[in-house]
Amino acid sequence: MKKPTLFRIWKERLSYCLYRKELYQKFAEKMPLGKEANILDFGCKTGEMSLTVLKTDFRVNLTCFEKDHRWLKACRRTLHKYPNVVFTETLSEIEARKPFDLIYCHMAISGLSQEEVETISAFLCDSLNKGGIIVFRESMKEIEKVIKAKLIFYQKKMRLTQSSISDLPVLGTVIECVYQK
Repeated sequence: MKKPTLFRIWKERLSYCLYRKELYQKFAEKMPLGKEANILDFGCKTGEMSLTVLKTDFRVNLTCFEKDHRWLKACRRTLHKYPNVVFTETLSEIEARKPFDLIYCHMAISGLSQEEVETISAFLCDSLNKGGIIVFRESMKEIEKVIKAKLIFYQKKMRLTQSSISDLPVLGTVIECVYQK
């Protein structure tokens, strides 16, 4: 995976400020918040999606995962005021914090190989509580990876509760799915 440049991180933040707040809010509304929940943001990038979730419901315990330290550093800067957030770069740290009530992946699989998508999808399913939910939004440019992830979810007996394809400003055409264990 290509490391993000400082310009790319800055561009991501600027894009959020100018265009994405409303899009992120609509995505957060698909998440069943409203109780003290253990939540994983898989592929947190700059933490803007996590910030939206925390503003929606502060009572959650949030784990932000990003395998690149530059993205994770940007996420720490965004969420530094929130004491209920843990930041991690390793799957073993996620393992220690599971099970999760909710896992969300917002445009997170683009940097993964097909094999990584398969492994990560199974890992995420196994990291959920019974009744737990996975919510993801991904670009249709990554449809082969999305199909691979959906296949793993079905194999793990996850139930699709909601699915839609939308054409969104800045993000392009995306698929949004909600699965329940």
